Amino acid sequence: MGHATQLVPAVSPIGSDGFRRFKFAYDDVMSAVYRSQANALMIEAQAERRLADEYDAAQARGEIGRPGAHISGGKMRASEVATPLELHEARAIRDAELADPGIVQRTVEAAVAEGVGLDALA
Repeated sequence: MGHATQLVPAVSPIGSDGFRRFKFAYDDVMSAVYRSQANALMIEAQAERRLADEYDAAQARGEIGRPGAHISGGKMRASEVATPLELHEARAIRDAELADPGIVQRTVEAAVAEGVGLDALA
């Protein structure tokens, strides 16, 4: 049991300068991770806006039945396209962008600037 304490050195072998370099490298990697997450969120938001637009247009053309309606004539059921929650969220993003263009990008960039994990925004 006394052997376990021998495995952990009392002083870091890389020293304070080495740790400082490590910390800078770590910060650079985390910055790249946050930027990648931000890019993924922007792509996701664009896809959701497009889903809302295309769904509403297809419904207007009569290609998709309304939820709960009798489906005939080759129409797709609404549930085959997206869940009600997915459509609600897609429309919310689309409508927010229409009301305040760039709101999604500004929100994501503010989170990146603060170093916030972007999983909270997803």
